[in-house]
Amino acid sequence: MRAKIEASLTAAAPNPLVQALLNAYAELKENFNFEKFRPSELEGGRFAEAAIRIVQHLATGSHDPMGKPLPSFDKIVAALEKVASTSAHDSLRIHIPRALWAVYGIRNRRDVGHIGGDVNPNRADAYFVVAICDWVLAEFLRLTFNCSLVEAQRMVDNLVERKVPIIQDFAGFPKILRTDMAIPDRILALAYRSGGNGVAIEDLQKWLKPAKPGPIGVAILRLDRKSVLHRDGNRCFITLSGIRHVEQTMAFVLAG
Repeated sequence: MRAKIEASLTAAAPNPLVQALLNAYAELKENFNFEKFRPSELEGGRFAEAAIRIVQHLATGSHDPMGKPLPSFDKIVAALEKVASTSAHDSLRIHIPRALWAVYGIRNRRDVGHIGGDVNPNRADAYFVVAICDWVLAEFLRLTFNCSLVEAQRMVDNLVERKVPIIQDFAGFPKILRTDMAIPDRILALAYRSGGNGVAIEDLQKWLKPAKPGPIGVAILRLDRKSVLHRDGNRCFITLSGIRHVEQTMAFVLAG
């Protein structure tokens, strides 16, 4: 999936910027899943630096060079807003720059990239950064790949393998290491890890090893009714609501 996304973006923007964007995105997602909130938010800042240059390139045909400090972000945002609406999409002129400015503010003003902010790195801020970066990348794909936002978001969802620290893989057998998790949360964790590929119900039975098969089916039915999981035949797929539920509420780190 990365090759497909990279090809789409590189057709419209310089490859070094695209590489920097996708590398930062992969790092921020992995750090978030491991609850390393400061590194995740720092990578959000790096993502913003690459993304705003891509916006400049798409909107004006030129960008601030890599390897040199950016001008103040508010000046970049103001300059992009002045680009004629006939020359660039509103997402490039207004929406994406303002969203990236917010991400950059988290990095610079919340005790992330500099000492002295009044808010320590935390799950809420990190989730905000991840959500904005998800949306920005999906917007880039929508504009460059000429697809719907739903399709673009699906590509983004499948870009990075979701690493779940409480799951250890043994030759294709994902073992959940937290013994206190209820079956519904175990199912969601496995579905989250599988991403857009979904997970087969027979695999859930094999991996979770319930005393009886009934609880798995009941849990899937209830999760489906709550719209955090979608059952399609013999496979289950985590929904966008399910992803938000997992990322906002589920502890992925083993207790020390």
